[in-house]
Amino acid sequence: MASSDFTVQKWKDGHTDTILCLDSNNNGVTASGGQDGLCCLWTPEGALMDRLDKFDDDVTSLCFCQKDASKFFLSTGNSVMSYDLKNLKEPLFCCSFNQDEINQIALNSNEELLASCDDAGQIKVINLRDKRVHKTLRKHSNICMTVKFRRKKQWELVSGGMDERVIQWESGRGQVQRILNMQEYVQEAGPSGAYMVNPPLIHCVDISRNDRFLACALENATVQVFEFRGKKGTPQIRNLIGHTQGVSQVHFPRMLPNDWLLSAGNDGKIILWDIMGQTDTTSPNGKDAANVADDTSVLNFQKLQISHKEKINWVSSMQPENKDLVLIADQTQNISAYHINQ
Repeated sequence: MASSDFTVQKWKDGHTDTILCLDSNNNGVTASGGQDGLCCLWTPEGALMDRLDKFDDDVTSLCFCQKDASKFFLSTGNSVMSYDLKNLKEPLFCCSFNQDEINQIALNSNEELLASCDDAGQIKVINLRDKRVHKTLRKHSNICMTVKFRRKKQWELVSGGMDERVIQWESGRGQVQRILNMQEYVQEAGPSGAYMVNPPLIHCVDISRNDRFLACALENATVQVFEFRGKKGTPQIRNLIGHTQGVSQVHFPRMLPNDWLLSAGNDGKIILWDIMGQTDTTSPNGKDAANVADDTSVLNFQKLQISHKEKINWVSSMQPENKDLVLIADQTQNISAYHINQ
């Protein structure tokens, strides 16, 4: 595993307070949202290109369209808005269906549905064509922090929250398919010092581009990785230990192999994992060796580690002009851009 203080480029002079979220389109344009109520737009080189009028509330989540790179969605307060880069003066669409502050928004693969999860523990699935709520998903008993649609199953999504549960949904009928209780996986892994101190609250989930893997960032400093196996369930395949404080973000980089995963946390660490690096190694109970809470076993899965030093709020990635960039939003007013070599 390589560990280094990587050269970092700072994107400055956009925000006046902490940056909370990031996303980039297929052309390398990046949007950032912050506690200052601002949404800033950046060139692939990191120059500020535009800025939306200030919102009353934090900008908590951003999502670019894949079909039309000029369009993107953002959440602020309990509202969702969409904009076009060609005309940022007025939103294309605005709705306030959620009861409480939205934590994350996500588009499905055909971009006809948008999911927004909130502090009330609810998920609104919005039909963008009809501009109405298709379903309200209620099963979390606490704040719902994160939501993602499956890549190849446009009606299925995954959510995670402060109730320590990851829930798989079929949003067409509004049905729960499966509930993964993170407390059970922590107990299976066994005690390991600091990893048993904090509860396994879910801060973030992400799904690999090939729709095979589900990664979960937990407050107990671990990254749990599951594999979608259809009717056979969604078994845990990795219990990745490398952080010393809560993991705030997991992200499958768009320019790296499907089984390479980035995690980032409150300890300021950014870790790149090869989650299938030891597929032929099993523990005596038949589970993957990485499920055992043993620091030495998981070091072999780490490809590199970056010491960012600041608590990390969001991780994104893009590939402008064949440059593999990992973008970091932390407690400062600036974006940090790291160049990652494969």
